[in-house]
Amino acid sequence: MSFKRCRHSFCGNIPNLYLFIGSHNYFSSVQIKLNIIHITKLILCIIQGMMMVRYLGRGDLAPAGDWKFAAAAVITMTAGTMFLVWMGEQIDEFRLGNGTSLILMVNILSRMPHAIRTVQRRFTWTLGSGDPSALGPEHVAVLALLFVFMIVAVVVITQAQRRVPMNHARRTREGFSHKSYLPLRVNMSGVIAIIFAQSIMMLPEYLRRLSYVGGIFEFFVPWKFFYVFSYMVLILFFSYFYTAIVFNPVEQANQFKQYGAFIPGIRPGRRTAEYLERIMNRITLAGAVFLAIIAVFPQMVSSGLKVEYAVASFFGGTSLLITVGVALDLVQRIESYMMMQAYEGFLKGGARIRGRR
Repeated sequence: MSFKRCRHSFCGNIPNLYLFIGSHNYFSSVQIKLNIIHITKLILCIIQGMMMVRYLGRGDLAPAGDWKFAAAAVITMTAGTMFLVWMGEQIDEFRLGNGTSLILMVNILSRMPHAIRTVQRRFTWTLGSGDPSALGPEHVAVLALLFVFMIVAVVVITQAQRRVPMNHARRTREGFSHKSYLPLRVNMSGVIAIIFAQSIMMLPEYLRRLSYVGGIFEFFVPWKFFYVFSYMVLILFFSYFYTAIVFNPVEQANQFKQYGAFIPGIRPGRRTAEYLERIMNRITLAGAVFLAIIAVFPQMVSSGLKVEYAVASFFGGTSLLITVGVALDLVQRIESYMMMQAYEGFLKGGARIRGRR
């Protein structure tokens, strides 16, 4: 799969919505755009609240057919969600970080005390205990090492870049005076690819429960071979798809020509675009494979070490990616603020903490 094929197949006939809105007078006001976004969020909250109430009614967790309870539940969930949206916008306005991402990180970290209590409740000091419900010191040590290893791995992949050298056409006696590089992120899609893949995989699981179409989707039993294989393939696909949308090598090559920049040893224009596309194909594959592994790793930990999924969820998946990514961005913002106040970096010797780009 290449960027050119992906873009021609899925993006060739789709207009650029951002340019469309920005270049027409229909939505020239920024406030109108924000109002449209807020109304869309409100409608989605109401629809999801109604679906949640219906789901709870089927499971005997709420009174079925009681429209007063349904209306109160939908209004409560919608109001709470819109309050969180407002809180996230306030965080963005005061430049404290990405408001939505910070709220998600706090929500994820709020589940950590429950996971720790679960491990503590099953812990025993006996080595090699025959009780399958007990976690001995060797199990806890393996869990701790895996947790540290996964955090380090996510940090490395999140910050990993392929730096393409660039020269600018400013000749001096010593050659080209201005040299720089183009940073290309290995994991450009981030957590988006996993979220899209999870959304798609929910549909076969829902259809499998229906009596008249259930037989067709019997292969999509959660965390069986075909389910995991399809899940990982979707992550690979959406990684390439998202990267093909946000990064256009032809446009990047044209910008190089416009600003007098070029890659040493590569001709400007079409050759530069092909070179950038070839690099992105390779590094995106590495990032997509890592995302596929980290997406299924919590289930591997849960089944291999016999721990609850509430504990294993901190060893990968969207929880770990969001938490590490937001933490890196927050550290970068804090250090930038401190540098503006004429303070040194957090590390000794004036070293800098490299955040996400």
